[in-house]
Amino acid sequence: MAVIRNKTGVFISLFTTCMVITGPLLCGYINAPMNREIAAAYISTAALCCIAIVVVFSRHNNRVIKLSVTDIGLTVCIIYYVIRILLTGREHVDYTVFLLISAVALCYIFSRMSSSTNIIVIGVLISSMLQSMIIFAQHTGLIPSGNIVYPCTGSFDNPAPAACYIVLGITASLLFIKHYRHITSICILLQLSALYILSSTAAWAALIAGILYVIYMHVGSIVILGKVITTLICAGILLLIIIGSHSPSAKGRMMIWDISIPLMLRNPVFGLGEGAFHREYMLVQAQYFTEHMKSPYISVADNIIYPFNEYIGIIVGYGLFGIVLTAGVIILTFKASGQKNSFLLSCIVAFMVFAGFSYPSESLPLLILISVLSGRLELPSIYRFKFNMPIKAGITFISLSAIIVSSGEYHSLLKLNNAVNELYKSGKDIEDDLYNKYVGNRNFNDYYMAQLSRDKNMISNPRINDAFPSCENFVAIGTFHYAKLEFVSAEYYFKQASAMLPNRIIPRYKLWELYSDIGMTEKALKVAHDIISTKEKIESTYTLSIKKKMRQFIDTNNS
Repeated sequence: MAVIRNKTGVFISLFTTCMVITGPLLCGYINAPMNREIAAAYISTAALCCIAIVVVFSRHNNRVIKLSVTDIGLTVCIIYYVIRILLTGREHVDYTVFLLISAVALCYIFSRMSSSTNIIVIGVLISSMLQSMIIFAQHTGLIPSGNIVYPCTGSFDNPAPAACYIVLGITASLLFIKHYRHITSICILLQLSALYILSSTAAWAALIAGILYVIYMHVGSIVILGKVITTLICAGILLLIIIGSHSPSAKGRMMIWDISIPLMLRNPVFGLGEGAFHREYMLVQAQYFTEHMKSPYISVADNIIYPFNEYIGIIVGYGLFGIVLTAGVIILTFKASGQKNSFLLSCIVAFMVFAGFSYPSESLPLLILISVLSGRLELPSIYRFKFNMPIKAGITFISLSAIIVSSGEYHSLLKLNNAVNELYKSGKDIEDDLYNKYVGNRNFNDYYMAQLSRDKNMISNPRINDAFPSCENFVAIGTFHYAKLEFVSAEYYFKQASAMLPNRIIPRYKLWELYSDIGMTEKALKVAHDIISTKEKIESTYTLSIKKKMRQFIDTNNS
């Protein structure tokens, strides 16, 4: 990629820095179900406008464009992912993922064109420090968290991506530790304090891995034995941290990875397509618990949205072909990099470790940050071509066309947000065009179906059948069919909901109501016994009253 070293290059560096700093704030404070997609459309439009301006007013028509192995590898990966998404062959595919791909790819391109690594890393440090300040303010109660469960999340909706963001800020700031030791050390200490508040085991493991990589490159290279020992120590520490800490969390992740194996084997080569995991996983979990009724995983079973391992997510969606392409780009990047890239590569190492235990691809700011840091790697070029007039005209045309599309999506998403707000306030349903366009998006689907489930006047809405599989959604779908006297369908959904989360009473209670109403006493008795023996994590007054009702039912029918 051509690095622009004049005033335009400085402008691009500053623009890229602005995207890094505003990314988390934009996603965090857009009050909308699809805030990530709205932010992606906004960033894509702004970046495309900037590219069009730079290209149109560029005076260098014969500039040489240099492509590294990472540039070419990422292009091949994106082409494969786009083709696989288009060939998903499922109704209601979430095509908003193209907005995310566009935003991240454009940030990478801008980073490659930037003239100053220092400006961008300073921007990363400022952004990470800003997140730390927000976390301190949330911890002291000055400002509220974006999550009703977790009190400290920064401008993210969950502590995990906030923790990863700070880890990348810490590892990137190591670039300045030699020349600006005191100020950098203070910044790192403040960020470590924020990381401690967030209490993310995966983030700490990622941080240790990133720091050990720097040590490995700068200290452990003295002798080969030193490198081997460093690697073994690194692996041992990571294993102890992950297995030894937060055992319920670790057990839950093991459950997800174990149950995901049949999902990966359905189409191991090319995967099941975009969004396959959150469309299919809970059905596989229901089947697993049906076949393993005494499984030790039952105590940690929950509604699962993410695989908590990006590599499993890639295999499920894009197959071994997708994971091999991704791994190939990473390996070739590391092989082509020298010691001078070690601090930036440590960010990639940290991100990869975190991706093994969490879901950073769901966070647009994290994707932007890692793409910008990756774009600053100084790699040898393996292909060159001149930026001549035909290429300039082509890029200008593509940019202007993409601006029209992305700005149109931005306004469409804002329209959807207004429609969702109207749904919550007055109960007015969303028009068919908007609904059909975005129902495949998990965030919108969750918000919309939750509203249908809460509003008794809307439970008869047939759109409830488009809900993604979860225990609560299948209870709602079963209730829909039950109201229509479609007892076979109602039984199926109540049974599936019960199997998804065997530690929940409500789905079984709905099944018991069905059997009782249609006179299937034997089945109702069996379900009643199951309800009494079910141990919920936290017993509520409602669940205790249900168990009391079941005992009365059993006594009545046994007498």
